[in-house]
Amino acid sequence: MLFVRYFCFTILTSASCVAQAACLPPASSHQLQFASNWYLVDGDTLHLADRKKLRLAMINTPELGRDGRPDQPFAQAAKLAVQDFLAQGTLYWQPGKEDKDRYGRWLGSVFNVQYEWLAAHLVERGLAYVISVGDNVAPTCLWQLEAQARYQQLGLWSSDLGRYQHSQSIGPAQAGFMLLRGQVEKIARAGAYWYVDLSGTTTLKIEQQQWLRLGGDDPHNWLGQEVAVRGWVSWRELSKKQRQRGFKPARLLVQHPHMLSMTMAD
Repeated sequence: MLFVRYFCFTILTSASCVAQAACLPPASSHQLQFASNWYLVDGDTLHLADRKKLRLAMINTPELGRDGRPDQPFAQAAKLAVQDFLAQGTLYWQPGKEDKDRYGRWLGSVFNVQYEWLAAHLVERGLAYVISVGDNVAPTCLWQLEAQARYQQLGLWSSDLGRYQHSQSIGPAQAGFMLLRGQVEKIARAGAYWYVDLSGTTTLKIEQQQWLRLGGDDPHNWLGQEVAVRGWVSWRELSKKQRQRGFKPARLLVQHPHMLSMTMAD
């Protein structure tokens, strides 16, 4: 159920208190920041005037086409929805608990002048997936909005992007963020990671300490079962020795227990 919160925040020199029924991000120790000059890259990335690159935390939108590749379905719709949401020009943003990604981009939440959360706006319309990555954990209300959009077949949930692909059927042309399912065939540990082989071409990579700290289950319990997972799939060229040892060319880093389940959601 969506919940009611009361928010008081300062806009320029005056303080406003907002009471609204809303899905809002977890409380953050970081201050709310103001930006009036920004450039929208795509549905989940903005550049701010002070050269900050801001990636929206807790969601992922379809990708715009690059290097001759076409846009994914609803990528332009997501970008237009952000433009409409921020039509008044001013935005507020707040870094997440984990405030930067491995590319050096800021991770955070964006709000309009009504203190509505952009991530929830996109998810509710079927224009973004929900993700939990590390300590940036999506709240229950955001997952509920996604479930509602999926049930109503809104946006990406009306396309192939909203369907789980089987690990036996994907190839190198299918990379990037996706919903994936497959049967667990083998679990191995090397260094700080578990490597979970699915049927077909894909291995899940899981950082053991982080996984357990975040409440994840021991992957050995999954052996022989089908899992449903979401995340970014990358492909690599295997050496002859790696192929002989049974290595798989596709890899998906599972970054939070929220991103994997034993029960299909399709």
